[in-house]
Amino acid sequence: MLVLDNNWGNVPERFIRNLAYVSSMQDNLLPISYYAGVLDSLARVQFDIQQDEGETTFTVRSSLRIRTQDDSHLTSLIGEFLEAHDIEFDIFSRQNTYNYFHVFFRKDIRKIRRLLNGESTQLIRELSFVVGPYQKHFNTKILEPPEVYRLITAIYELFFDQRLTPKWHPKPKQFASKFNISTDSLDKIDIPVGTFRDNYPVEYIAGIIDALAAFRPGIHTTSYSIGYGMTPIIRIHRGGVHPAYACAVKQFCNNTGLSSNSMGQINSLNTVIQGANAIDSFAPEVGPYMIAKKDKLAYLDKELIPRFLSGEHHSKQGLYDLLVDFQSIINTNTGEDRSSQYTPEYFEKEWEGEINPADQRAPHK
Repeated sequence: MLVLDNNWGNVPERFIRNLAYVSSMQDNLLPISYYAGVLDSLARVQFDIQQDEGETTFTVRSSLRIRTQDDSHLTSLIGEFLEAHDIEFDIFSRQNTYNYFHVFFRKDIRKIRRLLNGESTQLIRELSFVVGPYQKHFNTKILEPPEVYRLITAIYELFFDQRLTPKWHPKPKQFASKFNISTDSLDKIDIPVGTFRDNYPVEYIAGIIDALAAFRPGIHTTSYSIGYGMTPIIRIHRGGVHPAYACAVKQFCNNTGLSSNSMGQINSLNTVIQGANAIDSFAPEVGPYMIAKKDKLAYLDKELIPRFLSGEHHSKQGLYDLLVDFQSIINTNTGEDRSSQYTPEYFEKEWEGEINPADQRAPHK
């Protein structure tokens, strides 16, 4: 059931318009493994810890927040999933931050956990914590400082000590010092462990790619030829996650013989599909199962990759033309390439008089 929050009037019209499609889509739900990939990538359990005014007691509430990436397709897909399973939610649109779905009732969090059981590798731990250890130890209206310390400690362990909790959450040591808590006598809260898989369904990987993939041209200087090189890149990144989720894309690529590069810590998904040949192999494997970014991946694979394979980017005009045509699929809403110095405008100045700018160039055939 859709519940509109008090700020609904601030939600962009297109945000409302996309949700109007939800009811008509419910008869054609995608495989649960696809939604698991999306929710593992975009959802995070939230803990609202507020100190009671004039007291040393605290009020704590848990909820689930699902980002939309300000993507109309993802908004519809997530709304479709929640509506189809009669899960109540608010939807928030905030200036200078991200849009998100907010699931606030424990019964609905339990329902999502049941739906994702056996499919999710990341969110399932947080949901299991809410309906398990959190409910057992902290499901009261008022908490004393020692209990809050135990909860904060558990949250940081649940999120792998990443600074992903709201900024007003103190570090456990800071909190213990402030309220003079003797931590030696406090029991540690058990955190759901999570499990690894031998393989991942392609639908699950497609959900991750739809949720997180950023398409961009990687540009670097070189001492050869025109002085610059360019390669197409698909980057998938999310920090503070379970190692099973962090290695999902890499493991899928390994099992299917696809080229990829993964880097960073074990609790960070940071996988790159780089180069025309790698993307040309990856796209037909995963693209048919994608929804939100299917058209972008198809454009990259069918329209741009052949031009890389033919060497068009080795000339100044060719590199510039490819960069211009790349702009339509760069994920600016996620901050990707916003600060890149290698823009079409940069090369218009760098190669002034040597290339035809976008408003003068002949259409690419």
